[in-house]
Amino acid sequence: MSINILHISDLHFGTKKNEDKTRYSKNFVKEFIGEFSNTQIDYLIVSGDISNESKKMEYDEASEFLNKVVTDLKIPKRKVLICMGNHDISWRILEDIEDEGGTDLYKRKEKYTNFEKFYNDFYNEEGRRFKTDSIFVEIPDDSQQILFLGVNTCYKESNHKEDHYGCIDKSSFETYLYNMNSKYKGYVKCLVMHHNPMDLADEEHNFKNWREIDHSGLGYPFVVFCGHIHSSDGESQVFSDDDDAIHYISVGSLLQSSTIGRYNLYTINEDSTKLEIKYFNYEERTAANKHYWQPQDKTKAIKSVCLRKPVQKNNAWNDLASDDSKRIEQNLDSQTKKGSGKPNIIKPAKSILDEIKDNQLYYSGHFHWDTDGNGENSKFRSHGYIDINYLVSHIESLETITQLFKEKINEIQEKTKLDKTIMVSIGLECSVIGARLSVLFPEFGYSYIPRKHKANDHIDIENEIGFSDYNTVVLIKDITFDADESIEIIEKRFKNKSIHLISLFYCGKKDKKKEILSGIENARFYSLIDDIEIPRCEVSESDCPIIKNNLQTIYRC
Repeated sequence: MSINILHISDLHFGTKKNEDKTRYSKNFVKEFIGEFSNTQIDYLIVSGDISNESKKMEYDEASEFLNKVVTDLKIPKRKVLICMGNHDISWRILEDIEDEGGTDLYKRKEKYTNFEKFYNDFYNEEGRRFKTDSIFVEIPDDSQQILFLGVNTCYKESNHKEDHYGCIDKSSFETYLYNMNSKYKGYVKCLVMHHNPMDLADEEHNFKNWREIDHSGLGYPFVVFCGHIHSSDGESQVFSDDDDAIHYISVGSLLQSSTIGRYNLYTINEDSTKLEIKYFNYEERTAANKHYWQPQDKTKAIKSVCLRKPVQKNNAWNDLASDDSKRIEQNLDSQTKKGSGKPNIIKPAKSILDEIKDNQLYYSGHFHWDTDGNGENSKFRSHGYIDINYLVSHIESLETITQLFKEKINEIQEKTKLDKTIMVSIGLECSVIGARLSVLFPEFGYSYIPRKHKANDHIDIENEIGFSDYNTVVLIKDITFDADESIEIIEKRFKNKSIHLISLFYCGKKDKKKEILSGIENARFYSLIDDIEIPRCEVSESDCPIIKNNLQTIYRC
């Protein structure tokens, strides 16, 4: 389902000068709200300068207006983002502090006093409270995977003219991004701030330190919604041909009569891949023009932007397709160490570890694996579990895993002749990995066998797969501790063959790894990631104190 976002800014309530007074009136509000009688507004963003001099009476008027808008348009306040502008900083309070000998005025939190009260009163029922942090609010839309972030660009603003510019607390901003990544990984980021980082109106010193900040942690592309310059415009800062860009979109003042009244309307499509932008200007009603608000076809301003690449829902093998410029090979080439000629598999391995950490895919507990399939005896017991199902169910991690296995197989091929080879996946999750690898290695045969303890789930023909035509077997496995299960499979099905067992994770004791498959002739063991060592319950089930006393969660798998 698409969503519509209404963007207004620079309301400047309290301006009384004849040449610059606001056009605010009951009739204006009625006409403005009437614009959306046939449009569902899902979010409202207000990018600063709510007041003109940060006075209580100005905020009272602003509160009345904004409450009327969200009530009539039925916008929940949890979907309203209001940020402060330079006019929302109280110069009068700072002047009083300075008169009393106060210094470092821009650091004084008292400068937000009146805006803070307005903000807290507006969001009282929501329980949202104003913060002076560089990112003072986050509003996630989990269904669309979009994250709206309110950014404080008035960090250096004070009553001194030399402090009259946009600035973010760099340290606080970068720290937030570092901590945010795991929580909102994959979300499209939409920043709402007052000052415009791109100086779209060529205003001197509009935003001083934006280019000094490392904002790559937001993930490209992302969008910046802003105000301040009293003009509506849009511009993209493109970094590559791969849609890596920052899109800056500004809106003019809604209410100040010295400028053309403006608002922007944005629509994000159903799969959150595209943002469409419409700019509107306020025009007085005339005989020729029977409508107050007119859409503006700004020739230079961007009309739409790409938020993320569309997912190829109809082709689960898209990243492996021959007409896709061999993307997997290119990804591996891009990771090649300079001068070594071999890919640096540390990076993809680390990305899988980050995925496990970020999505909490490691579970602690007492796990009993029913290796006999009869539910009576759990031969294998561990104190932890990695959710492999999640990793192979998400295309990004699945592709990385495919790269890791592909590189290891290539490495084996460089050292050993793989004669009449079949690749065999062990278990359901590995069948997903193995099927993809079979596309990359069409010269290999490919098959799949169930885990021993799930043998009863398969018909006889699946359990009696013939391997007599092959001399070499490449076994694909997800997790290995001591390879007991793999050894049993090898001895039952692959006697007198050359064996290469490749496991995504080796979770046993590091000093025991060399002993894996040591008792089997012509068998080699390889692991791709060795960083997670999972403790095992070394005593029998009847003697296990955790089971006896029910001291910890027990999972029977």
